[in-house]
Amino acid sequence: MDQTTIQILLVEDDEDDYLLTVDLLDDIEDFEHNVVWAPSFEAGIEKLTAGPVDICLVDYRIGGRTGLEFVEEAKQFGHHMPIVLLTGMGDRRTDIAAMKAGASDFLQKTDLTPAVLDRAIRYSINQAKSRRVLHEKTALLQVTLDNTGAGIGAIDSDGKLVTWNDKFVEILSELSAGTEDEIAGGDRELAERRLDEWMPVFQRSWDEFECRDGKILSIHRNEIAEGGAVVVCHDITQHKLAEQALRDAMHQAEMASSAKSAFLANISHELRTPLNAIIGFAELMAGQVNGPVGCTEYEGYVAFIKESGDALLRIINATLDLARIEANEYPLDVIEVAVLDVFNGALRQVEHEAMEKDISFEVEIETDGMVLNADEGALVKVFAQLLSNAIKFSEDGSTVAVSARQVNGAIWLDVTDQGIGMDEPEIDRAVSSFSQIDQQLARKYEGVGLGLPLARSLVKLHSGRLKIKSALGAGTTVSVILQEPRGHARDFEPEEQTVPLSA
Repeated sequence: MDQTTIQILLVEDDEDDYLLTVDLLDDIEDFEHNVVWAPSFEAGIEKLTAGPVDICLVDYRIGGRTGLEFVEEAKQFGHHMPIVLLTGMGDRRTDIAAMKAGASDFLQKTDLTPAVLDRAIRYSINQAKSRRVLHEKTALLQVTLDNTGAGIGAIDSDGKLVTWNDKFVEILSELSAGTEDEIAGGDRELAERRLDEWMPVFQRSWDEFECRDGKILSIHRNEIAEGGAVVVCHDITQHKLAEQALRDAMHQAEMASSAKSAFLANISHELRTPLNAIIGFAELMAGQVNGPVGCTEYEGYVAFIKESGDALLRIINATLDLARIEANEYPLDVIEVAVLDVFNGALRQVEHEAMEKDISFEVEIETDGMVLNADEGALVKVFAQLLSNAIKFSEDGSTVAVSARQVNGAIWLDVTDQGIGMDEPEIDRAVSSFSQIDQQLARKYEGVGLGLPLARSLVKLHSGRLKIKSALGAGTTVSVILQEPRGHARDFEPEEQTVPLSA
């Protein structure tokens, strides 16, 4: 105990006993104290309320009242300082009753000495401080538990529910026969009986426990070393409803996507049949297979019909290919393919476009006879599209470079132009289906925005990656990155070291 002055309230209706007790207190060494005398029960309660008081010494018999009544009345007024009862005769039953009532100690006057008083006062004050600290911590803990959002209950080693928070009551009151008011209304016996109905449920953990009213709880039982357990309950009803709503939305989205893919595939097929006839008859008329057209101007019209039909057919084929890929119906015929054959196949398809703009090509393959495992037709489509884009966005008379190189177990196939280039937002739009970099109606460059998305999808089918590096006014390099064939390859470049799609 520190050396501050102890404020003592002495409630004693016998003046001689009062003076004797004061003398004993004065004989205690190193004990700074101040005694306030209350000669009656009522005066004691009054002075107790006026305070401050560190400890009360109360005669067991005060007029027609008792020290036990004083302890109980002090509690009713909200006073929790230690109270030591003093009695003229020893009685074990009275001693026990005093302790149960809340007295800190029970001393017999005939046994009082300075040492006995010193011990009782110091012990009682220290105990009161410890109880006060424990009470504050318990209250803080209870507030914390009540604000966690989870229902928490503690079970002792005998399997009894000994404490719980408000959320625990709120959750379980909806599940048991009683109401929340019955459980939390102050009748602890009723509360324990209601909550104990759920004890069999708490013998294990439940990821999902469905209640009679349709609510779903997550119940976790956490064993503790002393043999008891802490039960944590979460009402996850809304979470499960949200999960189901998300699953339903995803299912609807998948159905919509499948319907879209089926529609695109069907409409593309239906359009391709008459379009092939148009292109075929245009070719026959342009070649004058069955004789002259009959009018010189018509020859130009026929050429335009064929050119427009070819352009429309490319769009339809690209749409159909994307629909098949999205529907996982694009089979690959993977064989060992020479890189040079892929490049040559793609260059032949864009030869006419290149001639119209006087575009020349530079082809460089790092190793003679370089091969890769791929579907040759699909890969030719990829590079035909990349070359077509390079030609479209390049100035007349410029050069487009095509190259192949080996990097860390991968083959990099690059198409580089000296065209207008793109910034980051334009790159993102370029790889999105049906998106155009120039979105104005009177745009300079034609197309519906299927080329790069289709190329990326076909590369992905080969477990490859597509990287675009570009800057406005500085041209564009599109790289297709594929794994080298077994027997030819070193370790493939790890995924975490790869370059993202746009860089």
